[in-house]
Amino acid sequence: MKFNRFFFTILLVLIWLITILGINPIGNFPLNDDWQYARPVLYLVTQGHYYSPDAYSPILIAQVYWGALFCLPGGFSFTALRFSSLVMGIAGVLGFYYLINYLTRNKMISFIGAFILLTNPFYLLHAHSFMTDIPFLTLAIFSIFLYFKSLQTGEMKFVIAATITVIIATLIRQFCVVIPFAYGVAALFKYRPKPLQAFKHFIPALLAVAAYNIGLWWLKHIGSELRPYEGGSVLEFIKNPADVAEHIFERTGHILHYSAFFLFPIIVYRFRGCLRDLSTKEKRIALIFPIPFIPSLLSMWHQLPYGPILRKWVLGAVSLKTDDVPNVHPPFDILLNILIAIAFIGAILLLINVGTIIAKLVTAYKTKTLSNISLYQIFILGTMLGYALLLYVPVFFFDRYTSLFVPLFLLLLFADGKESKPFNPFVFALSLAFLLFIGYFSTTATHDYLAWNRARWAAANHLILEEHISVHRIEGGKEFNGWFMGLDFPPGTSTPNPDLSEYVIAHNNLKGYKIVGQYPYQNYFPYETRNVYILHKQ
Repeated sequence: MKFNRFFFTILLVLIWLITILGINPIGNFPLNDDWQYARPVLYLVTQGHYYSPDAYSPILIAQVYWGALFCLPGGFSFTALRFSSLVMGIAGVLGFYYLINYLTRNKMISFIGAFILLTNPFYLLHAHSFMTDIPFLTLAIFSIFLYFKSLQTGEMKFVIAATITVIIATLIRQFCVVIPFAYGVAALFKYRPKPLQAFKHFIPALLAVAAYNIGLWWLKHIGSELRPYEGGSVLEFIKNPADVAEHIFERTGHILHYSAFFLFPIIVYRFRGCLRDLSTKEKRIALIFPIPFIPSLLSMWHQLPYGPILRKWVLGAVSLKTDDVPNVHPPFDILLNILIAIAFIGAILLLINVGTIIAKLVTAYKTKTLSNISLYQIFILGTMLGYALLLYVPVFFFDRYTSLFVPLFLLLLFADGKESKPFNPFVFALSLAFLLFIGYFSTTATHDYLAWNRARWAAANHLILEEHISVHRIEGGKEFNGWFMGLDFPPGTSTPNPDLSEYVIAHNNLKGYKIVGQYPYQNYFPYETRNVYILHKQ
């Protein structure tokens, strides 16, 4: 079946708009940690200068100015910031569609790949917030696309454009610096320069590092010094090799489970015949490759879903004093176990696919037959390895950090560009059904996350604006307390006086408190009316 040139582009935009309407992004309230990232935007819009008093890890500078653009028409609001992420979100989806089409020249596969990104719960949720995930991921996709073009054509204009994109991304979340380093490694394989000439291929990476350090200097100069890793240094995290080894073991399992689950239709599709053209030695490498990862996959099985963003049929960080949301119970537990099994099986198949790619790369290197496809694969593998190493270092780890691996693994699988033949309609239908299920959950769960937060802030505004209660007498959860008071609180708490809060906003009643207010909201998954309560200390 032939499609109009822009059919899938228009379809992706329409799907994006439908999800936005279903979720409803309107609401002047923060989500998760984006109250910290919104504060410098507020200063920039209302006072005309950049200032950030909060402690957080991403450098953020470029995102602050991007968000400020969306606040110019109507003034500062979290709704405006949310729309800045939504614009970046659809840009990332479309950019990924054209990147896959660049590799495969297959519009159906490109659509499936872009749809995987669009329906990913981490992607859809954070596109409805001012977190750094979506701008970072979108710019990473654009820079990879441009570096691919450079590796194919050798034209400097693509290197310059990619490097500018990477610098902007690095000034949002510094982890993007791994991309130009990976490009430099791929360029070494392409050009095989003499040692003294190899330096020039890492100039993009050095420029990104320089931009990051200039950004750090500027923030310190204006009194907004960045305190990454909760004030700790990298050396503090790696001084205990046992901890790092534990991080590698655990986080590798989580990365593979999540990536394989969301890519399951593509993995199964690509697995057919993936060993067909390999030599006996290459097949041996491909089949042995998953074995070292199996202990990690089995050990992390019981922790799925890992959280804190994606939990048992609930999406979004919960930070109220009761710290829970009413959950979905059996028979959904049975379905959850099936989905976890899919993630494990998918991870094994994914690793076999990756093993075939590595086996072919080894053969191509030995026979000096590295092609542009080989360079793409080296570039993607280098980016994945560099990003994984950065995730292994910190003490903290969140499931949303795995989001970048989904498009990276997909690009790795299709970098060979062999999918020029039409997508089998039956396989296409099964893939679409699987993704529609994921998309339904992502959309409804994101709606529910915003809905209960909307109710939480309605309760808070009632206390502040109508009852004239001081914010210091209210425990409204991390976002409320952080936005109004900062987070200089006792360890393990989210309020200056965790045991003395006169008013508490919660999903359930607490011992020693009485319900004095009730704010209903419509939950979609499952479809039922739920409540956020105002509690008063007795």
